Amino acid sequence: MSGTVPEIDRMIGIGVYTTPFPGLGRGYGIRATPDDFVVSEILSPAALRMIRDPGAGGSDGSDDDGGSSSNGNGGGSNSNADADASAKGRGYAVYALRKRGIDTAHALGAIRKMTGVRLKPLGLKDASAVTTQYVCSTGAAGRRLRDISASRFGLAFAGYAKRPLTKKQMLGNRFRIRISGDWSSPGSGGSNRGDATAAATAPDPSDFATYADSVPNFYGYQRFGSGRPVTHLVGGALTRGDYDEAVRLILEYESPYDTRERREVRENLADPALYAQSARRLPSGMDTEKTVLEGLATHGDPLRALRAVPLLLRRLYVSAYQSYVFNCTLSAAIAAGESLLDPEPGDVCFDRNGDLHKYDGTSYAAAMATGSGGKNGREAGAHGGLVRARNDAVAIPIVGYSYYSKTRFAPYVSDVLVDESVKPRAFFLHEMQEASGEGGFRDAVIQCSGYAWHDDAKTVEFSLTRGSFATMLLRELIKPPNPISAGF
Repeated sequence: MSGTVPEIDRMIGIGVYTTPFPGLGRGYGIRATPDDFVVSEILSPAALRMIRDPGAGGSDGSDDDGGSSSNGNGGGSNSNADADASAKGRGYAVYALRKRGIDTAHALGAIRKMTGVRLKPLGLKDASAVTTQYVCSTGAAGRRLRDISASRFGLAFAGYAKRPLTKKQMLGNRFRIRISGDWSSPGSGGSNRGDATAAATAPDPSDFATYADSVPNFYGYQRFGSGRPVTHLVGGALTRGDYDEAVRLILEYESPYDTRERREVRENLADPALYAQSARRLPSGMDTEKTVLEGLATHGDPLRALRAVPLLLRRLYVSAYQSYVFNCTLSAAIAAGESLLDPEPGDVCFDRNGDLHKYDGTSYAAAMATGSGGKNGREAGAHGGLVRARNDAVAIPIVGYSYYSKTRFAPYVSDVLVDESVKPRAFFLHEMQEASGEGGFRDAVIQCSGYAWHDDAKTVEFSLTRGSFATMLLRELIKPPNPISAGF
């Protein structure tokens, strides 16, 4: 299809473009500022109904000032220590977390330092965006935290839920994204090569609506570390039990897309004699490297040093490796001409509820013909414009220790695993079982709803089902020659 795939795409397992849309090309990008990329989670109406009215049941534990605590640097405050104890028995406290310029893991880490309370997200959002998402307490005591207003994030109480929220109750995300570029200059778009063959004018983003619901569901750059795509490499080392290599990658791996300052810092992290000194000198934003260095300086055991890394991140490493295998599998299947839109008998598919079934060619035909769907599908359509359009959406396995191999994609998975010298059972980490990767299934194609281009603001809006990356849709729209410099 149109365009040459950038090297960083190949580094994370993406080997193809699939739409004939020519792409806006060189000079166009996203996230000139975090405000250009706005994301809001979409909960199912059933989940929203389950979250009880925050004002119900008496005192909500707020102060006369509105129950707000403020800390400009996002840490250090312990003013939530006396949060509402009378909430015991109400259920699980649910909050809306709004943030800008900080990722979910670091925002929740700061909140835990401030309050001593661990909150669980339904999904992870990266730093280069303005995001609103739901987080939930991990215990049923229902201890409510006061609202928090910090420089890069805010936490607002939403209510109590009888049961803890789960990822399945997060239907997807709504995006509003501004695309930057010289829209007044003809010839700046239409090619990702940036040479004399570029089209005379940039293609119209409105025309991409034709392809928005047929884009392959690759895992995006963020999953792998964006400009430093290393998370999957660390995960691969963990599955092989090579903890020395995992530590080396965390500390020393350099990417041509990484910043010069970070590359210079990493050059000094290879000497064990300097671990303690290097840990003290690391700049902000390298907290994982600091954790590992401090552990190595203390005891020299790479496995113990890795176990000191937050569990959320250790699981992300293994998940990123699973994501890399998935991307390679999807690329190979596309290159071989496999149909991703039209299911074949025996395919594992998602229905409109997001539930899995085996496609037999007839079992869901009537539902497709009438446009009917499951309960969740109907409710999704009534909230945020999100709906799973296909009732037999082809699914591709995510390899893990419970890998299901009886699909037409098995030969492509097998080839990738042979190239990687890894077997599915290796995703069960015997020495770090809590970070193991079970596996599962993922949509082969992005489920996109409500695609709309607003020419006056140069913004695009759309909704994606849970787990899909907006950058993978925008990748086909823009086809940037250098995704990292283009804000991806």
